[in-house]
Amino acid sequence: MQQMLAPIVVAQVLYAAIKKTLSVSAPYLLHSNWMSKLELGIISTNFSLAYGFSKLIGGILSDLFRPQLLFELGLVMGSAVNIIIAVVTPDGIQRSLFSIGNLWLLNGIAQGIGGPALNKMLVETFEPTSRGTAVSVATFVSHSPRTHSHLTLLSRP
Repeated sequence: MQQMLAPIVVAQVLYAAIKKTLSVSAPYLLHSNWMSKLELGIISTNFSLAYGFSKLIGGILSDLFRPQLLFELGLVMGSAVNIIIAVVTPDGIQRSLFSIGNLWLLNGIAQGIGGPALNKMLVETFEPTSRGTAVSVATFVSHSPRTHSHLTLLSRP
């Protein structure tokens, strides 16, 4: 069980880290006047709406396609969006709410697609007698980085 769960744990940590990049960078974006609170709220709302809607679509797609493919696609797509925002944003996009909002909307879609795919992978991979443990570990891992990111924000001077 541990050998099968290890890649899922690593992927869940990466998913959680990608999901929290806006929350972790929000104080800097606000302090540097790169983004207003209203703009940050609009982008966060776009992410939440896309995330919720794509969970529904992700569940349907995970019945039609291999869940591993969807899980990996979501992770790669979310990573690519974060890299694009980090590399291009300061000069190239010039604080465009439309551009950043759309990129973050894509991140929400990527994040939402991965959840149902992971659930299906866990159900298909683990026996009913160990499924509860696998789901618990995956859930713990996905929530643990969120806690650490909030603690990191609190520890800043």
